Amino acid sequence: MPTKHIPAYPDTLRWAREDMGLTHTQVEGETNFSASQLRRWEAGADSINLTQARKLANLYKVSVSVFYLKDIPKEWTRMKPVDFRRPEDKKPYSRRLCLAIRDAEARQQWMCERALAEEMPPLEWLYCHKGQKNATVVSDWVVDWLDIDRQDIRDLGDDKEALSYWIEKIEAKRVIVSTNHTHSAYKVDHSEYSGLVLYDSNAPLILLNPQDSPARRIFTLLHELGHLLLDDRNGLSKTDFRHQAAKHDPLEVLCNQVASAVLIPEGYIAKMWNRESEVKGQISALAKKLKVSHSAIAVRLRELGWIRQNTLNELLAYYKDLYRQHQGKPGGRTLPDKQALDRCGKLFARSVLDAYEQGNIDAVEIHDLLGVKLKHLAKLSERLQFPLHRWVA
Repeated sequence: MPTKHIPAYPDTLRWAREDMGLTHTQVEGETNFSASQLRRWEAGADSINLTQARKLANLYKVSVSVFYLKDIPKEWTRMKPVDFRRPEDKKPYSRRLCLAIRDAEARQQWMCERALAEEMPPLEWLYCHKGQKNATVVSDWVVDWLDIDRQDIRDLGDDKEALSYWIEKIEAKRVIVSTNHTHSAYKVDHSEYSGLVLYDSNAPLILLNPQDSPARRIFTLLHELGHLLLDDRNGLSKTDFRHQAAKHDPLEVLCNQVASAVLIPEGYIAKMWNRESEVKGQISALAKKLKVSHSAIAVRLRELGWIRQNTLNELLAYYKDLYRQHQGKPGGRTLPDKQALDRCGKLFARSVLDAYEQGNIDAVEIHDLLGVKLKHLAKLSERLQFPLHRWVA
């Protein structure tokens, strides 16, 4: 029998490729399709058979049925977010980063639909500090708003516990906090991004890179929260796919200052700092107490005028080298239920389990939404202290 052909809708084929951050040459390198053939398909000049379509769908991580769509749903064509903490602002988004963003957007979309179905009011605090230029004003408000107890933070065992503390406080404000997948086939290198924010009046989402240290993730979390307080994007990141916000954009600088002021209060370090004592030792002591990175402490000291710029440059170079030495050291195995919670976030996971308990979704949908096998669901619900009463096959 002849191979079946389907319409090669140019916009759909082009969108699926670009949404994964792939060029024609990259696709050619991973398939037996030439770049010129891909261009002809995307121009509508040639038809594509089902076998070829399946191969592209597998590469683009979409259902083959997508290629039957003449018009792409609007929710699929959101501009890529730009509110990154990202070391390099010139490189295009990698395939793994595009996939991480797509997964995060899917979680956010589900939460939005649930919020609308339950008639939850839009979040009133979003963008409440838009136009504010004083980082101290914003940081003081954040500490009160999140009900932060400084002593509780100092009493925590390590920065992993501190990260959980900050996430719990921010998720209590209906912000989804999640990470990209840690599987070797999907993880995104920390050099590509540290975090990003997806705006929405019902379900804002902060995505963190688990390749970063917990201390760095804490800073990134507060930086992205700053974006939600200071910048009104009306649910969209208005930018070209390959454009990044300027590294020294005033808003980026302000968000850094807000995060720094929240995490490293001037009054506390003023009591602890001794100008006559050795700098690195004092920074280590402060980092241990406040559960933040050594680099963040160093930058904060420079902001307050307590160390010189050349001292800061030397410290940052030293801590960067120290981080590289410890990077990549093997850690313990993370259990599947814990991986799912870290990736999806507790707020999202609780909402999924609640929807299941109410009979709004079935067990198969739980698997699709949380990415965890059903045999691990009991342990996951136990971690959330969310007892399941419905039977799960």
